[in-house]
Amino acid sequence: MGSCDRNARMWFSILPLPTLDYGPETGFAGGAVVLMTARPFEETRPSSLEVEGTLTANRQRLLETDLLLFTPGDVWLIDSSVDLLRFPEDFWGIGGDTLEGAAEGYDAGRVEAELDVLYNAFEALYVGPSWRLQSVYNLDPEPGGLLDAGDITGSEGGLSSGLGYAALWETRARPLTPAGGERYLALKQQLFRPGLGSDFRFSRAELDGRAYLDVGRALLALQGLARLHTGEPPFRMMSLLGGGDITRGYYLGRYRDRQLLAAQVELRAPLFWRLGAVAFLGAGGVADRLGDLTLAGLKPTAGGGLRVRVDDEGTNLRIDVAAGRDALGFYFSFGEAF
Repeated sequence: MGSCDRNARMWFSILPLPTLDYGPETGFAGGAVVLMTARPFEETRPSSLEVEGTLTANRQRLLETDLLLFTPGDVWLIDSSVDLLRFPEDFWGIGGDTLEGAAEGYDAGRVEAELDVLYNAFEALYVGPSWRLQSVYNLDPEPGGLLDAGDITGSEGGLSSGLGYAALWETRARPLTPAGGERYLALKQQLFRPGLGSDFRFSRAELDGRAYLDVGRALLALQGLARLHTGEPPFRMMSLLGGGDITRGYYLGRYRDRQLLAAQVELRAPLFWRLGAVAFLGAGGVADRLGDLTLAGLKPTAGGGLRVRVDDEGTNLRIDVAAGRDALGFYFSFGEAF
């Protein structure tokens, strides 16, 4: 069943922390996060539950939950998240060449949920159904802007509900802190249709590959991501470049379109006591069609950060700073970016 340690002991850990950080989407933000990590059964990988509440300088309110649960013997993997957000944010239009001065604001409430229930079919291979939902409501666009004109799909809000499958090759013994020699490869495809409750008709496919290599005492981590759409996804369900993971530094959604390709490499090295350091490089781009993506259109990102080990299982507190093309972001969270 994958690479879990069958002699691993059962354990439970809970860590509450205040948070204070700064991001391009939120400005300064403060709140609290509780991370619960556990091995509730013998012969399983560690499971985790993270709950975070945040208030931001931009009047945003967020309550986010993430659950990763392995059942005894790693037979089932349950990966789910539920987020409740009141989130004023900016919109620059659609495409990889939108102008910085084109930003317009809008306010909206969002409910987002994902659920994958996967069965360990063979060695490290998990397969099963995958469901995703996003509800955008009370959308209030900036007067006179692109969204206010009503020509962009989703500019009046709406519900996206999609069902499909996920196939996952997972050899990481501790998903929050991967080790050298481990691999992760995930393929997801979901169809969004009125018969599933969706107001929009489109499909989404995602391929996410990760590898981890020992380099002396350091770890070299690599990731490639493709997120592809057909049909007419609403603007908030398009492929969004930016955020705290693969294209750190950019405002999440600064660039958006139907298709996205991105990659990054990160070097993780221990320092002393419970401290470590990382440095990373990456790039990503969006376009309406894959054939429209060019090297010149890729948006670079680079940065570094500190890691603080917060438990005996190696879970890290992540503190990163990243810069891109006319972009800067700071990130504070548990676990690695990938």
